Amino acid sequence: MTRMLLVALSFVLSVSTVVRAADDFKAGWTKTLIDSEVADCTEATVKDAWENTKSQQGVDPNLPLTPDVRKKLEPQIAAMKKMCACAIREAAKRYTRAEAEATPSDLQEFIADTVAKGICKMEFPARES
Repeated sequence: MTRMLLVALSFVLSVSTVVRAADDFKAGWTKTLIDSEVADCTEATVKDAWENTKSQQGVDPNLPLTPDVRKKLEPQIAAMKKMCACAIREAAKRYTRAEAEATPSDLQEFIADTVAKGICKMEFPARES
């Protein structure tokens, strides 16, 4: 799980204006920036999970993550998005945007800890019988 989160959060941090959000984020975080980071995190997490799934299940490694497959995985993708949103928001409460850009490894470690400690969870929906 930690490996998957670290890979998912290896995204490029962009520049933004300084704004305080209702969630009391540190300086430099905006709703638009947080939404963008959540989207990047979610996409990276989905792709990493897809690669892990293919590997673990012995599926053709060249099998693409098609729109049809994504549709079937919507509940799982929603869970990944929720976890990413939690992790990014927690990080934005702890680090200013400038700190996050200056020490991305510290940021990634903090985010991994939020998952390891159960602050941010990937809660998958129950499977239908």
